[in-house]
Amino acid sequence: MSEADFIAAQGIQTPRGAAVRLGRCYLLAGLLRCGICGRRMESCWIHNLAAYRCQHGHSSASRSDPDRPKNLYIREDHILPHLPALHILLTGLSETVRDGAPPDSKEVIDRLRTRKIALT
Repeated sequence: MSEADFIAAQGIQTPRGAAVRLGRCYLLAGLLRCGICGRRMESCWIHNLAAYRCQHGHSSASRSDPDRPKNLYIREDHILPHLPALHILLTGLSETVRDGAPPDSKEVIDRLRTRKIALT
């Protein structure tokens, strides 16, 4: 049974852009856009850590333009600690803090997905 068949048999559904691979989890898949070219960043796995990259439209099937910007990489663990502060900027402090604590990363990610907000 292929990985895709296994996932389908389990009834697992993911939002567009969310990558599913057994043993790997990309929390921000589909939510990040490149600040240089505006493309959606790809989920990738670097040194056993979730990360995101933009190759600015380059593929191995075509020659690379020498003026093309270098590939952009960012690790997920560098983004997640900033999500609560981002949430405050987007919603205001009164809506963010409940029971004296700011929302955790999962709550912020769920809100971004629900409101279809992409981070650049």
